[in-house]
Amino acid sequence: MCGKIPEPVLEENGMRKLAPVLLSLLMMTAVFASIGWQELEEKAEFENTSGRTGPDVEVVEITHPRQSTEADAFSDARNIVDAGEELYFEAWIQNSGTESITQLGVEVSVFERKVNGQVGTFVNSWSHPDVICPDPFVCAQNELLPGALLDFGAFVMSVQGSMVTWTPPVGDYYVYVEATSSDANGDSNDADEDNNVQRNRVIVADWTDLSVDLEWTSGKDVEGGQDPVDFTMTITSQGSIPWDARNVIVHLTADGLMDSAAFWSDENDGTADHHNNASHREETVNPLSLGQPYNFSEIGTYGEVLIFQNASDPQDNQSDNRWNLRTGVPWVLNGTVTPDQQATAGDYTLTATIIEFTEYGRISPECDSENNADLGDGAGNETGTTTNWCEVSRIKDDNSESQTSTITGTVENRHDISVDRLVMNTGYMIDESTGEWSPAENVGLTSGPVSPGWMTIEAMVMHRGNNPAAYDAVNDEYPQEYDWNVTFTITNRSDNSVEEIHANSCEYGELYGEYGPYATLGGMGALDARACIQYEMWPGLYDVTATANLIGKYSGFDATSFNDAMTIQSISALNNRPVVTATLGNSGTIYAGADDVASIIELSASASDVEDEDTTLKISWDLPGEMFDEDCIDLTDCVISPMLNSDWIGKGRTATVTVEDSYGLKVSDIVTFDVWHKMTAYAETASGVNMSYDIEYADDTPFGVTLTDSTDTFTGKALGGDFSGTYDSVAVLDYAPSTLYSAGDLLNSQMTLRYDTTSLDPTSVWFVNPNGNWALIADTDDISVVGTEGTITLPASGEDILGNGQIALMGGEIIRAGIPDLHPMTMTLNPQSGGKIGMQWSYMLPAGTTPLGTEYYHLVVCEGADDCAENDRVLDTTGAPDTANNQDTYTLTGTSTTHGSMYYATVSICSQDGCHETVAKNSATADKEVDGHPTATNMVVNANAGMTAWDVTWETDGDTSDVKMWRVCYSDSSWTNAGDMPSTCVDAADGETSVSAPMSDVIGKKKFYFTAVPVDALGNYDTAVSLYDVNYERTSDGTVNTGDTISDQTAAEGDVPTWAWGAIIGIVAVAFVVGAFILSRGGDGDEGKDWDY
Repeated sequence: MCGKIPEPVLEENGMRKLAPVLLSLLMMTAVFASIGWQELEEKAEFENTSGRTGPDVEVVEITHPRQSTEADAFSDARNIVDAGEELYFEAWIQNSGTESITQLGVEVSVFERKVNGQVGTFVNSWSHPDVICPDPFVCAQNELLPGALLDFGAFVMSVQGSMVTWTPPVGDYYVYVEATSSDANGDSNDADEDNNVQRNRVIVADWTDLSVDLEWTSGKDVEGGQDPVDFTMTITSQGSIPWDARNVIVHLTADGLMDSAAFWSDENDGTADHHNNASHREETVNPLSLGQPYNFSEIGTYGEVLIFQNASDPQDNQSDNRWNLRTGVPWVLNGTVTPDQQATAGDYTLTATIIEFTEYGRISPECDSENNADLGDGAGNETGTTTNWCEVSRIKDDNSESQTSTITGTVENRHDISVDRLVMNTGYMIDESTGEWSPAENVGLTSGPVSPGWMTIEAMVMHRGNNPAAYDAVNDEYPQEYDWNVTFTITNRSDNSVEEIHANSCEYGELYGEYGPYATLGGMGALDARACIQYEMWPGLYDVTATANLIGKYSGFDATSFNDAMTIQSISALNNRPVVTATLGNSGTIYAGADDVASIIELSASASDVEDEDTTLKISWDLPGEMFDEDCIDLTDCVISPMLNSDWIGKGRTATVTVEDSYGLKVSDIVTFDVWHKMTAYAETASGVNMSYDIEYADDTPFGVTLTDSTDTFTGKALGGDFSGTYDSVAVLDYAPSTLYSAGDLLNSQMTLRYDTTSLDPTSVWFVNPNGNWALIADTDDISVVGTEGTITLPASGEDILGNGQIALMGGEIIRAGIPDLHPMTMTLNPQSGGKIGMQWSYMLPAGTTPLGTEYYHLVVCEGADDCAENDRVLDTTGAPDTANNQDTYTLTGTSTTHGSMYYATVSICSQDGCHETVAKNSATADKEVDGHPTATNMVVNANAGMTAWDVTWETDGDTSDVKMWRVCYSDSSWTNAGDMPSTCVDAADGETSVSAPMSDVIGKKKFYFTAVPVDALGNYDTAVSLYDVNYERTSDGTVNTGDTISDQTAAEGDVPTWAWGAIIGIVAVAFVVGAFILSRGGDGDEGKDWDY
């Protein structure tokens, strides 16, 4: 159809399209109105995982007990546990993850196994939660690295340090081993928990064993020699349950190089036995045919026993005679073998084998029988199986290895000797005159280290042949009597040198006593012997080997070489350092003159050494000056007295003593001392003033001074200090030393001036340096006059030498400044908040006096006492007194005080000549906190009627005797630390527990937090966390809502307002009405409308 689309069609299509659009917009409006936009703004966090990472403990296998399997048509049962066997638990556990395991626990559980293979009743369990943990005091292991095996793949379960064991009864069990890994909080951090556990089936069964055992009566594993030897055959029935082995048949076969073999039986005829012992047992010999088995069938006791019994009817049984071997009752047979006397070498054997036996018991299926059984219907015609008691023939039991036993003998003369012991003995002292050795201090050493020097090395040699006492009657000789010696090989690893020493006696042995000359081994000789050598071991590293040798006709016939030698390896011969001590014998100061006037210094030394006697030590001295050596002969008291000269002068001079032992090891000791140069320098002026300068200094350079009359004079000079008035000089001298020595190089010095009193009358002496600074060097007390000679003696000093300058002799009567007349009066102390103490005092100046101008106040504060040592003073300060206002103040800071302590203050007025005798004192107690620290409780906060303030009330708890008032602090931010309490606070009236706090005028929604703290009379207050909070809202028109009438801040910002829900419902209702109107058109009849739904 082409052409223009008719208008009705356009209108219809437009309305159809517009309707769903309007409905969609209305529905979206409703949805958006219900969305919390803050939720859309929140950042979503997603866990990013990529495979299994982290620790992963894996139980790979349970290695003990092993997995048990039952016998079937194709294989025997395996790993069946014998009843009564004690089991332990071992597992292969590893970290299969990518991170270390730092917390690991292991648990072992045992359950019974049901017939159908399901897990049955719980039996027992053991838990070790701290196999690995971070605490080294709890766990032996602190980490299992990725890929690592726990205990090298053989972890054995233990609890509290003891291995877990389990002795199970007969049954079928499951053993589980489970390992768990966790983090520091105890939560599992295992990347794969599916591999944490393994299970083994363990079958425990009763067992029986019929065993035969052959032994040589001598206890040897292999018999030897030509003499007859006895043997014992024992047959034993044992097991976890009592049982009887019947009609046991054993074959005993003798074979090899023997003349005869026999067993002995008891005929009860009263004669002696085959060894001629009067035991009346085993008198009769029963020969064995060589190479042919002898059949033993009468084993045990013979008698009538049950051979069948019906399990359903015990009266249905049969009996017969049997040879019966009961459990735990062994059957023993003794016998003798005579080796082949003609053979020179060869072996012989005895072999016993259990051929068959009969077992009696309820044995299935051999003893099973079928019979009728009543299954409950009364018919009695059903067939059942019953296991009766019967006899079953066996050719092996549960342990077939014990059913055969073989012992061996040899007729060969086996020649062998061995070194069984190798020791060192050290610490000998040798008498130089006689050469005799004292007993060793260290005996029987088998390892180093040792001290160098003489030692003995001692070896014990043993006869190891098979028949040491063998005698050849034909040739009248002992075929195993040996000649021998020992080769001692000493290897010095330090220089790779090797020394061999042969010995075959030990006349000076230490460990085994003294032994005589050489003796043979075996035959007519001894079974053991000793060989010793004496050896001087120098410092180094050694190996010592002792090798036993067969010599003579038996050389090269030693059958066993592995036991011929014994070695002590890596013997460190450590030379202990000698000990030497140097001592200075002089007392007091040591002087030496610059003019080489000799004086003596006394030095002594003593030395000792563990390895050496005193006479083998060498002592030498290294001295100042020419640095000559001087050796000592008397080492116990080595004293030297060298002469001192100018070479010795100086501080920190040393004399070194060195001791050298016989092995070249040297040790030194140093004695340090000062040698002072003592001299006097002289000078005289043209006017007749004479100077002598005595000094003691650490330098050998001569010291001198120059002194001349100066042309300068001083008149009307104010000298300062405690000298009042002015003074004139009576002489001025220009002075210069040749060298300036500091206090470090100067021991002592003293200057003396002499003058003629007829021309000079000084009253004080001053030094004027080149910068014009004056210093008093001699006061009136330092000046003395005898006749016409005046002497000025400067005080002795170890300070610096007086430098270049002028020496001014001042005359005139000396006027002293004196003690100040100003003194303190009343003193008050006032405690302040924070532990501060304010102090105030006044002054008084007596009428007619004036201040010196040099006075100062001295303020001292002590804690806990009126007076204290200088180092214990809390405050010790001085200052200029305020004489204009006649008072002063001072505040002691709170950082210097302790709450509750008493502080005592003393103030005085002083000058350089002393203090006024009047002082002012007082005391006060520091207060820096509220005593008792009471707290506010049960706080309530409400808005007042005008919504302009918060009415706050509370109760108190605790001692409030020190509380003056309470302070309420509040903020629109919470705090959890008392020290962060806000500073916006209001104080309640004294003694009141309520206050009105101004309300905020900020527009918006807030939550306010309140607390109350005590305040004392000084203003000290406590801090506290918030006790109460309240919601607050102020609109732009000034309306205030508080408490429960509004939601809190979070709800206000995130929830859908209540009015929004009404709007949403209204919009949805309008949407449906409008939609219904739009989607219908046409006339009033149904035929004229098009319904879209």
